Amino acid sequence: MRLTRAWSRVRRLGALIGVGGVAAATLVAVASGPVTAAPAATGEFNYGQALQDAIYFYDEQRAGHIVGSDDRASWKGNSALNDGADVGLDLSGGFFDAGDYVKFGFPMAFTLTMLSWSVDDYRSAYQSSGQLPYILNNIKWGTDYLINANPSPNVLYGQVGDASLDHAWWGPAEVMPMARPAYKIDPSCPGSDLAGETAAAMAAASIAFAPTNPSYAQTLLTHAKNLYTFADTYRGKYSDCITAAQGYYNSWSGYWDELVWGALWLYRATGDQSYLNKAISYYPNLGYQDQAKTVHSYKWTIAWDDKSYGDYVLLARFTGNQQYIADAERWLDWWTTGYNNNGTIERITYSPGGEAWLDTWGSLRYAANTAFVALVFSDWLASQGLDPARVKAYHDFAVQQINYILGDNPRGGSYIVGFGKNSPFNIHSRDAHASWANDINTPANERHLFIGAMVGGPGAADDQYTDTRSNYQENEPADDYNAGLTGALARLYQEYGGQPAANFPPKETPDGPEIYMQASVNSAGTNYTEIKAYIVNQSAWPARALDHGSFRYYFTLDGSTTPAQISLSSAYNQCSAPQGPTQYSGNIYYVTISCDGVHIAPIGQSDYRKEIQFRISSSGSWDPTNDWSYQGVATTPGATPVTVNNIVLYDGTTAIWGSAPSGSPSPSPSPSASPSPSPSSSPSPSPSPSPRPSPSPSSSPSPSPSPSPSPSRSPSPSASPSPSSSPSPSSSPSSSPIPSPSSSPVSGGVKVQYKNNDSAPGDNQIKPGLQVVNTGSSSVDLSTVTVRYWFTRDGGSSTLVYNCDWAAIGCGNIRASFGSVNPATPTADTYLQLSFTGGTLAAGGSTGEIQNRVNKSDWSNFTETHDYSYGTNTAFQDWTKVTVYVNGVLVWGTEPSGTSPSPTPSPSPSPSPSGDVTPPSVPTGLVVTGVSGSSVSLAWNASTDNVGVAHYNVYRNGVLVGQPTVTSFTDTGLAAGTAYTYTVAAVDAAGNTSAPSTPVTATTTSPSPSPSLSPFPSPSPSPSPSPSPTPSPSSSGVGCRATYVVNSDWGSGFTATVTVTNTGSRATNGWTVAWSFGGNQTVTNSWNTVLTQSGKSVTATNLSYNNVIQPGQSTTFGFNATYTGTNTPPTPTCTTN
Repeated sequence: MRLTRAWSRVRRLGALIGVGGVAAATLVAVASGPVTAAPAATGEFNYGQALQDAIYFYDEQRAGHIVGSDDRASWKGNSALNDGADVGLDLSGGFFDAGDYVKFGFPMAFTLTMLSWSVDDYRSAYQSSGQLPYILNNIKWGTDYLINANPSPNVLYGQVGDASLDHAWWGPAEVMPMARPAYKIDPSCPGSDLAGETAAAMAAASIAFAPTNPSYAQTLLTHAKNLYTFADTYRGKYSDCITAAQGYYNSWSGYWDELVWGALWLYRATGDQSYLNKAISYYPNLGYQDQAKTVHSYKWTIAWDDKSYGDYVLLARFTGNQQYIADAERWLDWWTTGYNNNGTIERITYSPGGEAWLDTWGSLRYAANTAFVALVFSDWLASQGLDPARVKAYHDFAVQQINYILGDNPRGGSYIVGFGKNSPFNIHSRDAHASWANDINTPANERHLFIGAMVGGPGAADDQYTDTRSNYQENEPADDYNAGLTGALARLYQEYGGQPAANFPPKETPDGPEIYMQASVNSAGTNYTEIKAYIVNQSAWPARALDHGSFRYYFTLDGSTTPAQISLSSAYNQCSAPQGPTQYSGNIYYVTISCDGVHIAPIGQSDYRKEIQFRISSSGSWDPTNDWSYQGVATTPGATPVTVNNIVLYDGTTAIWGSAPSGSPSPSPSPSASPSPSPSSSPSPSPSPSPRPSPSPSSSPSPSPSPSPSPSRSPSPSASPSPSSSPSPSSSPSSSPIPSPSSSPVSGGVKVQYKNNDSAPGDNQIKPGLQVVNTGSSSVDLSTVTVRYWFTRDGGSSTLVYNCDWAAIGCGNIRASFGSVNPATPTADTYLQLSFTGGTLAAGGSTGEIQNRVNKSDWSNFTETHDYSYGTNTAFQDWTKVTVYVNGVLVWGTEPSGTSPSPTPSPSPSPSPSGDVTPPSVPTGLVVTGVSGSSVSLAWNASTDNVGVAHYNVYRNGVLVGQPTVTSFTDTGLAAGTAYTYTVAAVDAAGNTSAPSTPVTATTTSPSPSPSLSPFPSPSPSPSPSPSPTPSPSSSGVGCRATYVVNSDWGSGFTATVTVTNTGSRATNGWTVAWSFGGNQTVTNSWNTVLTQSGKSVTATNLSYNNVIQPGQSTTFGFNATYTGTNTPPTPTCTTN
């Protein structure tokens, strides 16, 4: 039976990760009360099948060369094959981190250590269950990657992929379109924690492989020793060097726990006493629970950040020393029966249903990790004949927690996908969902069953859980979530048995056609038929691109009509002009539409489907009803295209869809061809995020890292964030996902909707979700709109920090500032003001959700319940306590002072809390005045204001990094050889913020003479001389212009961007840009183009995915180059195909 408990609200004072986004359950915790051991354990579940499933999860998470490997997930294809190419290494392989595709080395290495530990201790369980080959295969998949990531003793690549780019896209791994830069540590910027954990993983894995693959075990041990020496010799936190990891896997606990951990695993692998001596000597540096440093930390647990708790257990086992035993017991007592702290019983929070609940984000992984190590320690205590009561308490606790995960909970449902009853299905995983539209809501259901994935679990100690894809806190899997779980299941199988499933894993079948044709009649007359055809790529078994597509439309020549009487035309075409007619047989002919070189891939709304409108006209007889390909077409003019079988689609010369008139059988709609990876430099479409697990605390309270955003959003935001997006022609309204801009004035109004993304109103962050809605009849220029959220600072630091966690229109299109309310009110002394860099909001449209997060620099707490704009609703509602202004005029909501919008706003500004609503002028002349390996210096011209400029906001890649009061700023702590884009906005004393300046991009210098590759340089112009444009369009209606800009120049090399603009009246089908350098410039690498250089002459041509440029639109490519002497920008020429 369950114990009745008294409940009251308590909160952990350690480092908590911020949790924004979807509605989280109310936080409930255990008050002090009677402490009772868990009930005696019994084998209630099929642990053999659960173990089988948990291991299989890692097959599903693999990256790299899947085809032809031992990977068992039949639906997967090759992915991320170019990882490491930017640094000249093969960093393919390894595991994607969670529901995203970044490869974070720190939690990956921890995962491999834990999995190897379970094999080292419970190998017989894996052997008897038949799972040993599969766990070893998955461990090796990870350690092979770690070997490649350690190309020399003092270099370790700790991350591949930029989370900001990765989280901005939602689709299958095989066709990822974003750049994936690699990040490293080395003696110039070390990471003892990352290197120490990776050494532990290699050492623990060497023990696992020693019986079956001793040569490989020796290789692992060599890397482990080298990495540990590197970690111990060059001290530092890896996240201070790989700063891209800070918002996701920051090293909160420091590196001492990993130096002890790595030494212990090397001692176990080698028996070398010197490693044990190091571990013992470093042990006093581990975190403490009290400031007096008398008791080591016990109110957290072993996880990707903090290995102290594993250190306690291993040192207890290796030495039998009472100090280590006491530390381990104190920690596990706190998790189980309670720790008696001088007469006060301290115990972790338990939910009514029995979950030992530690933290909001991924609560079950903490319980599972602790359960595994509790079993290990219980077994050791039993082997030594020590403390039978604790042996039983720790064992039964572990069984109870694992059983809770498997289904012994108030839901009566499993938290492991595919196992047991009522298991999760719509998990927060890009790969499982396999959207073709870059949309978390399309399709409605997951396309792959991600068997074995344990989700995060209840977000509070209340047993509440929602199987919703957008619920990334509770419903996302991650590599480290399954790590301790797998080991615990192996141990429970060893004790209770179970039967793994036969014929495992089940082979998936596609949920419908993958790459196929759709068609309808666009218009028709007595002598013509115009067809609207779609080539559709919704592939997911595996996902793959169609780069050499074409299709044939078959028709019959009626009566005495000859081929010469047939004419073909196209009003709108995303591929190429129709060709033909070509005789097929007798009087049957076909029209060919080639899409060769057009990248048709399941990566976004405008990418997975290409539209071709073509007209067949006859000057003779015309009857479409007897045409082969007309059968099944939607024949009502203007109808939505439907799936058709009589239009034959080809990939190169192979028919992959449809039947020809001969009646030849249709090919399988799900061909087994190996997929071709999408170019990694292709720009990523509209955003959708992924979260990170929360961090372990250090011995003293630490600030919360940035959470990843919740992707709860409308499928197609109505706002157009980019003025360069290509509206479709009016003849094809269905293909225009972004409304055309309008210069019409506001008609009607603009309102804001709000929802609460924060389940803990007394914590250290404010997390309002906002979206702006145009209630008028004309589009609104977003650059004229500002939004204010009103709150109180509640003491603590006066410095506020803003983060945009996610926005449907892109966080880069949003600017934020803070203003003071004068006079202050009891519910508001400060406001957060949001503005937009540009774009339009269509009539009736919405920006989609903007997920905001505010904290103080000292991470002190807020009390939100008395804030003016605060509400408890977790779904969007119209919210008049958040105010909206257009051109400085209050048009929605009521300010705390009581000011409401006038029924008919006049051009004069409405009063604001400060009486001033006029923003300063835009800063001009932003230039880069200096660059080093870790800093960029900027300067700009002063802005003007009717009252006076208070300070400037300096943004790096859209994130606020400084607020100087002068017209210069130096940004420090940057990564070497990396491109950064900056803008500056002026802020006056009332908090009014100007529009941002023209951006400028600088690349920090590389540690070596050659500049590092800039994998995703900004096309923003720098103060380099403007070139002369190339000629206007030719009379044929096709033409282009190339603009050459030097983004940054460090004296011996530079980064340049070339923008290719279609100046013609119809789409391009390819382009070539050429120029001649005036000096000795030599291109070292390029992106988004095929670039060749012969002497001083350079030629750049399109790739398959950027050959088509719509009229008036642009694409960009870039390159790095070296030079000596002068670097005068050349004048490029541009020609089109």
